[in-house]
Amino acid sequence: MSEAGVGGDVLQSDHSFESAARHRRRNRDGRFGEVRGEPGRGFEGRGAGVVVTRTWRGAVVGIGAVARNAHLPGWLACPEVEIAALYDPDVFCRVWADENLPAAKWCGSLRELLATPHLDFVDVCAPPASHRSIVAEALEAGVHVLCEKPLVSSVADFDLLTALADRKKRCLFTVHNWKHAEAVRRASKAIRTGFPGEERTCRWETIRTRPAGSTTDRASWRTEAAAAEGGILLDHGWHSFYIVEEWLGGGPYSVRARFECRAKDSKASGVEDTVRLELKGSEGRAEIFLTWAGTERKNTFVISGERGRISACNDEWILEDFSRNERIRETLADDLAGDSYHRKWFPGVIREFLSAMEGEGSRERNREEARFCVSVLEAARLSHQRGGEWITRHRARTSASS
Repeated sequence: MSEAGVGGDVLQSDHSFESAARHRRRNRDGRFGEVRGEPGRGFEGRGAGVVVTRTWRGAVVGIGAVARNAHLPGWLACPEVEIAALYDPDVFCRVWADENLPAAKWCGSLRELLATPHLDFVDVCAPPASHRSIVAEALEAGVHVLCEKPLVSSVADFDLLTALADRKKRCLFTVHNWKHAEAVRRASKAIRTGFPGEERTCRWETIRTRPAGSTTDRASWRTEAAAAEGGILLDHGWHSFYIVEEWLGGGPYSVRARFECRAKDSKASGVEDTVRLELKGSEGRAEIFLTWAGTERKNTFVISGERGRISACNDEWILEDFSRNERIRETLADDLAGDSYHRKWFPGVIREFLSAMEGEGSRERNREEARFCVSVLEAARLSHQRGGEWITRHRARTSASS
């Protein structure tokens, strides 16, 4: 695909964003809620009394639940950022925006939003199928981009967009908010010190009773193939991939996967709601289980090695040190399965993104994580098509211009 193939107004080149908006209108329950930012909250050293040397002007594309419940509260709490413009094809979102963010300009198109004077970045919270075209148009306009996961669903699109970002000398950054969960941060820190061992096995489980945004009497756009570009593999798989990528080490990796459609909505749409995936890396092996067809809401992980075991289940954290015959159990304030939007974790993403726009180190690392995720997505799909065959991939180095 040429670069021209992803340019142009997103509503002309890709109708998935409008499709998701129509889906929200069909299922509207009339309740929008409020967005409130608490100045300085989550931004240690950036609150009252701190001199802000510059202000980043941003805009948000897609004013759905994740924007209203996580992104916008995070931006409003950040003293370095001003949200200057908003856009969503769902006209009902304008009512919400007028009530909650009257200072931000409401735009009638992506093109109008990108024409906002002195715009530094765009935060893309639209459904996945529209990411490629929105991100491409924003980069062409010369602004930095923060994009919700999955950034894209193919390596070809990833390479196209990252090449465009390099050519424009702009930052393209994916929201990897689960890295900022307390249990995940603790586990990653322990692994960097060599615990629980050099050879590790991991198990990650994400169990939900339905996709985010759905209820017992209405479906989510996540089960619409045109808007979502896939099911739980993209929605929750992406998060598990960038986390276990650090836990398993570098080098070549192999993937095998099987998908299922268990729930009635998934069977009707053909969008998978259950995935079993295995991933082998240079320093260990991971088993990943994801489902929207469970009987409870739960997140668990277990990391085992010759020296001990680390495990977490929702808000419970357990560390077992075999050499010391020691077991530590804690209840964390941060629940892995607390809600669908994880508002507490977004300030960490903001800090990384602001640093990345300045050209600092998190830009390259985030790009490596995103490329790993999209490569695992492709390998998992191929494995499923081949009946669960192992698919081996080699890591490709990425470059991020500063």
